[in-house]
Amino acid sequence: MPAQNRVHPTARTAPLRVFVDNMTALNLAPCPKAPWAGGRVLRHIAYEDCSPAQWLNLYLPDTPSPAPLLILVHGGGFVTNDAESRQARLMYRFFRDRGYACATVNYRLAGEARFPAAIEDVKAAVRFLGQQGQTYGYDTGRTAIWGESAGAYLAAMAALTDDDTFAGTPCLGETPGRRFPMLRFAALADFYGPCNLLSQEAQFQAMGIPRWVRRLANRWLDRYSEGFATAEECWMGKPLAAWTQGELQAFLPCRQAEAGRSPNPGMRSWILHGLSDITVPADQSREFAQVLGRAFGPDRVELVLVPHCKHADDRLFRPQLLAQLDHFLRESLDE
Repeated sequence: MPAQNRVHPTARTAPLRVFVDNMTALNLAPCPKAPWAGGRVLRHIAYEDCSPAQWLNLYLPDTPSPAPLLILVHGGGFVTNDAESRQARLMYRFFRDRGYACATVNYRLAGEARFPAAIEDVKAAVRFLGQQGQTYGYDTGRTAIWGESAGAYLAAMAALTDDDTFAGTPCLGETPGRRFPMLRFAALADFYGPCNLLSQEAQFQAMGIPRWVRRLANRWLDRYSEGFATAEECWMGKPLAAWTQGELQAFLPCRQAEAGRSPNPGMRSWILHGLSDITVPADQSREFAQVLGRAFGPDRVELVLVPHCKHADDRLFRPQLLAQLDHFLRESLDE
């Protein structure tokens, strides 16, 4: 990133490295429609068979040596979307062309299975992928995980919880007495994910965004949320006021990071958020970056804030930003 775009840490942001992009290029090229000629595409690979939702796609580039693996987890508020979401397509089409093996993970949504089923599915898919490196030709020793929105939450929970937590869903090949180990992540990439449900309302109030405006902007959730006020409440199956302290602690990525039980002690994190987001406030990413900085070291976290971008904004996926993530991932994977 050009030096003039870098915002040097202040007393508020130190010791994290914080960047603000200047949005010099506002347009994103559309997803290419031509068939990919750079490798193999394997669709709807089952990683477990208790639900038709438990599948993943693999995009395997033609490389002279096994490619690093980038696991992609789609968003959708825990209630909609799948592993072929627009955001997942933008990611795998960029990174497969740059030599990454990309796995897009599908999982059970709230309408089929409540919390923590989606976390368990993602972790089951990660264990499954850990057993398939030789079969498909990717490098299980060089792995990163990415997610956007609810998928960023799920990716973070997969990276921050130990192997025995949220392990209730087996993957194919496992037996009750034999569970495969989780892959170890060199990096976590979090695009505008929620990290602390308890602080969101105050953060929105600090932005001056009243609840009715957020409700209007996120009306698309109404058709999926079964009458609950938020997607998180729908996934849990009850209003936030009825959650127990144990459920809250288990639910929040910030609490998982603070617990210090991550099996990825050297993991680096790259966090991206649009400053005009009224679905998940950018202060969620600021808060998460600070928590991860304390848990993993301030030099292991980068936070990128982009003016004028809303939630799941196409402009957050433009090549200039994804190239920055590519550079970050290569540094992390090669450490």
